[in-house]
Amino acid sequence: MKFTLRRVAVELIRKDNWKIFESYLLRVANTYPDTLQLVAQFLCTYRQAGYPIDRVALRRTLESLLTEHAPYSHHSEVAWALWIAIDNSIKLSRSAVQPITNVKSSVCALLVLHLDSLGLTSGRLSNSNLRLRCQAGALHTDDWLLAYQAEKDCIFSGLAPYVSLDPNFSHLLSNGVTFYDKTATQRHLFTIKQIDDPLVTENDIFDLEENPNEYLEFFDVDEEYIDW
Repeated sequence: MKFTLRRVAVELIRKDNWKIFESYLLRVANTYPDTLQLVAQFLCTYRQAGYPIDRVALRRTLESLLTEHAPYSHHSEVAWALWIAIDNSIKLSRSAVQPITNVKSSVCALLVLHLDSLGLTSGRLSNSNLRLRCQAGALHTDDWLLAYQAEKDCIFSGLAPYVSLDPNFSHLLSNGVTFYDKTATQRHLFTIKQIDDPLVTENDIFDLEENPNEYLEFFDVDEEYIDW
């Protein structure tokens, strides 16, 4: 399935085909969650191109993924589902998101805190257990990333300083080193080349009857996280 999506990624999905393609894309995401990285790129690329996103169906898919994978601490599936929600501004139910605060993953924890800070959870999220994981001793455990970013980004109010007092991490903090960028955006599948034809605009490209690929530059899909 990843190979199939990789092949489709270098072809333009026409606007009149998008609705059915999106439906199958979300079905693939739910059935083959190891494709979520590619799914995220498809959604971001075509959303930016002005294609309509079925937000109800996307929310339902993401909540299904979180409900299924969070109890088993499937970090990758949970992290990508959260990232897609953030990137597409999808508000998720508290019941689907709250269990993630118990997943022992700093990446999932930072993503769920980011999601909550954007107001993308329906209902107040309890993060007291995440706050408890942010202490000096945590810097030398698997929670070091969460603990470091908590002080670096002032995530929790009233948190006593500990990173700035740690000989191994204080120099990172004083130099502004960060491991989580809230301004990061999803990489697109393609970009529009400079158009020399005065009769063709960017919006026209997606409705052209002839092959529009000459106006598009497709990126190679990042294979770092794709296990072929």
